Amino acid sequence: MPTDIVKQVLRAREGTHVQRCHCCPHFDSYTVGQHVADMFVLLDALHPDPSPQLMRAVLHHDLHERFLGDIPGCVTAEYPFFKATVKHVESMLRDELQSSGAMQLDLEDSQWLWAVDKIELLLWCEDQEAHGNRHSYRIKEHVLKLIHDRWPQIPVACQVFIDEFRWDRVKELSLDK
Repeated sequence: MPTDIVKQVLRAREGTHVQRCHCCPHFDSYTVGQHVADMFVLLDALHPDPSPQLMRAVLHHDLHERFLGDIPGCVTAEYPFFKATVKHVESMLRDELQSSGAMQLDLEDSQWLWAVDKIELLLWCEDQEAHGNRHSYRIKEHVLKLIHDRWPQIPVACQVFIDEFRWDRVKELSLDK
Protein backbone atom coordinates (compact mmCIF):
# COMPACT_ATOMS: atom_id res chain seq x y z
CA MET A 1 0.00 0.00 0.00
CA PRO A 2 1.52 3.36 -1.00
CA THR A 3 2.41 5.59 1.95
CA ASP A 4 0.55 8.61 0.50
CA ILE A 5 -2.74 6.67 0.45
CA VAL A 6 -2.27 5.66 4.08
CA LYS A 7 -1.57 9.32 5.01
CA GLN A 8 -4.63 10.45 3.07
CA VAL A 9 -6.87 7.97 4.88
CA LEU A 10 -5.44 8.80 8.31
CA ARG A 11 -5.75 12.56 7.75
CA ALA A 12 -9.34 12.16 6.57
CA ARG A 13 -10.23 10.03 9.61
CA GLU A 14 -8.65 12.59 11.93
CA GLY A 15 -10.45 15.37 10.07
CA THR A 16 -13.85 13.83 10.66
CA HIS A 17 -13.30 14.02 14.44
CA VAL A 18 -12.87 17.82 14.50
CA GLN A 19 -15.55 19.49 16.63
CA ARG A 20 -17.80 22.00 14.88
CA CYS A 21 -19.32 25.09 16.50
CA HIS A 22 -16.87 24.85 19.40
CA CYS A 23 -17.45 28.53 20.30
CA CYS A 24 -21.14 27.87 20.93
CA PRO A 25 -22.09 25.84 24.01
CA HIS A 26 -24.12 22.91 22.72
CA PHE A 27 -25.54 19.52 23.58
CA ASP A 28 -23.80 16.37 22.41
CA SER A 29 -20.89 16.16 20.04
CA TYR A 30 -21.01 17.83 16.62
CA THR A 31 -18.13 16.67 14.45
CA VAL A 32 -17.14 17.19 10.85
CA GLY A 33 -17.94 13.50 10.30
CA GLN A 34 -21.50 13.94 11.59
CA HIS A 35 -21.88 17.11 9.50
CA VAL A 36 -20.74 15.32 6.35
CA ALA A 37 -23.01 12.32 6.96
CA ASP A 38 -25.98 14.64 7.51
CA MET A 39 -25.09 16.56 4.33
CA PHE A 40 -25.13 13.27 2.41
CA VAL A 41 -28.60 12.51 3.78
CA LEU A 42 -29.81 15.91 2.55
CA LEU A 43 -28.13 15.51 -0.83
CA ASP A 44 -29.64 12.06 -1.27
CA ALA A 45 -33.11 13.34 -0.36
CA LEU A 46 -33.04 16.55 -2.39
CA HIS A 47 -30.81 16.04 -5.44
CA PRO A 48 -32.20 13.86 -8.24
CA ASP A 49 -28.79 12.82 -9.61
CA PRO A 50 -25.70 14.23 -7.83
CA SER A 51 -22.45 14.06 -9.78
CA PRO A 52 -19.52 12.03 -8.42
CA GLN A 53 -17.60 15.33 -8.11
CA LEU A 54 -20.32 16.80 -5.90
CA MET A 55 -20.45 13.71 -3.69
CA ARG A 56 -16.67 13.77 -3.33
CA ALA A 57 -16.75 17.50 -2.56
CA VAL A 58 -19.30 16.91 0.22
CA LEU A 59 -17.05 14.20 1.63
CA HIS A 60 -13.90 16.33 1.59
CA HIS A 61 -15.11 19.93 1.96
CA ASP A 62 -14.19 20.37 5.65
CA LEU A 63 -11.29 17.95 6.10
CA HIS A 64 -8.84 20.88 6.14
CA GLU A 65 -10.32 21.67 9.56
CA ARG A 66 -8.12 18.84 10.87
CA PHE A 67 -5.32 21.42 10.73
CA LEU A 68 -7.19 24.73 11.13
CA GLY A 69 -10.11 23.80 13.32
CA ASP A 70 -13.62 25.04 12.65
CA ILE A 71 -13.11 28.80 12.34
CA PRO A 72 -16.43 30.49 13.11
CA GLY A 73 -18.03 32.34 10.20
CA CYS A 74 -18.66 35.36 12.42
CA VAL A 75 -14.88 35.74 12.89
CA THR A 76 -14.09 35.69 9.18
CA ALA A 77 -17.05 38.00 8.50
CA GLU A 78 -15.79 40.53 11.07
CA TYR A 79 -12.16 40.43 9.86
CA PRO A 80 -11.94 40.37 6.04
CA PHE A 81 -8.11 40.29 6.04
CA PHE A 82 -8.25 37.16 8.17
CA LYS A 83 -10.89 35.62 5.89
CA ALA A 84 -8.61 36.03 2.86
CA THR A 85 -5.73 34.34 4.68
CA VAL A 86 -7.92 31.49 5.91
CA LYS A 87 -9.35 30.91 2.41
CA HIS A 88 -5.82 30.77 0.98
CA VAL A 89 -4.62 28.27 3.60
CA GLU A 90 -7.81 26.18 3.22
CA SER A 91 -7.22 26.01 -0.53
CA MET A 92 -3.62 24.90 -0.06
CA LEU A 93 -4.67 22.23 2.45
CA ARG A 94 -7.47 20.96 0.19
CA ASP A 95 -4.98 20.55 -2.65
CA GLU A 96 -2.63 18.64 -0.37
CA LEU A 97 -5.35 16.48 1.20
CA GLN A 98 -6.92 15.44 -2.08
CA SER A 99 -4.74 13.00 -3.94
CA SER A 100 -5.96 14.17 -7.35
CA GLY A 101 -5.51 17.87 -6.58
CA ALA A 102 -8.15 20.55 -6.26
CA MET A 103 -11.65 19.44 -7.10
CA GLN A 104 -13.25 21.57 -9.77
CA LEU A 105 -17.01 21.88 -9.41
CA ASP A 106 -19.26 23.42 -12.00
CA LEU A 107 -21.55 26.26 -10.92
CA GLU A 108 -24.56 24.03 -10.24
CA ASP A 109 -22.56 21.60 -8.08
CA SER A 110 -20.99 24.52 -6.19
CA GLN A 111 -24.45 25.87 -5.45
CA TRP A 112 -25.61 22.47 -4.21
CA LEU A 113 -22.55 22.06 -1.99
CA TRP A 114 -23.06 25.51 -0.47
CA ALA A 115 -26.79 24.95 0.04
CA VAL A 116 -26.63 21.53 1.72
CA ASP A 117 -23.76 22.77 3.90
CA LYS A 118 -25.86 25.67 5.17
CA ILE A 119 -29.08 23.65 5.46
CA GLU A 120 -27.29 21.02 7.54
CA LEU A 121 -26.03 23.70 9.94
CA LEU A 122 -29.51 25.20 10.08
CA LEU A 123 -30.94 21.78 10.99
CA TRP A 124 -28.29 21.38 13.70
CA CYS A 125 -29.44 24.72 15.13
CA GLU A 126 -33.04 23.50 15.02
CA ASP A 127 -32.01 20.35 16.92
CA GLN A 128 -30.24 22.48 19.53
CA GLU A 129 -33.28 24.74 19.92
CA ALA A 130 -35.54 21.70 20.32
CA HIS A 131 -33.38 20.72 23.30
CA GLY A 132 -33.71 24.21 24.75
CA ASN A 133 -30.27 25.52 23.76
CA ARG A 134 -30.63 29.25 23.19
CA HIS A 135 -26.92 29.59 22.43
CA SER A 136 -27.51 28.39 18.87
CA TYR A 137 -29.88 31.28 17.99
CA ARG A 138 -27.10 33.56 16.77
CA ILE A 139 -25.68 30.88 14.50
CA LYS A 140 -29.17 30.23 13.13
CA GLU A 141 -29.74 33.95 12.48
CA HIS A 142 -26.37 34.18 10.71
CA VAL A 143 -27.11 31.14 8.52
CA LEU A 144 -30.58 32.43 7.66
CA LYS A 145 -29.05 35.75 6.58
CA LEU A 146 -26.50 33.95 4.38
CA ILE A 147 -29.30 31.89 2.82
CA HIS A 148 -31.46 34.99 2.30
CA ASP A 149 -28.57 36.85 0.63
CA ARG A 150 -27.95 33.99 -1.82
CA TRP A 151 -31.55 32.84 -2.28
CA PRO A 152 -31.62 33.15 -6.12
CA GLN A 153 -28.53 30.92 -6.42
CA ILE A 154 -29.87 28.16 -4.15
CA PRO A 155 -31.19 25.10 -6.02
CA VAL A 156 -34.99 25.02 -6.16
CA ALA A 157 -35.26 21.71 -4.27
CA CYS A 158 -33.26 23.29 -1.42
CA GLN A 159 -35.46 26.40 -1.47
CA VAL A 160 -38.58 24.25 -1.18
CA PHE A 161 -37.05 22.27 1.68
CA ILE A 162 -36.11 25.46 3.56
CA ASP A 163 -39.59 26.94 3.02
CA GLU A 164 -41.46 23.81 4.08
CA PHE A 165 -39.24 22.44 6.85
CA ARG A 166 -40.71 22.47 10.35
CA TRP A 167 -38.82 20.73 13.13
CA ASP A 168 -40.64 17.78 14.54
CA ARG A 169 -39.80 14.53 16.21
CA VAL A 170 -40.30 11.48 14.02
CA LYS A 171 -42.80 9.07 15.53
CA GLU A 172 -41.18 6.06 17.15
CA LEU A 173 -41.58 2.70 15.50
CA SER A 174 -44.25 0.58 17.09
CA LEU A 175 -43.12 -2.72 18.50
CA ASP A 176 -46.72 -3.85 18.74
CA LYS A 177 -48.06 -5.37 15.54
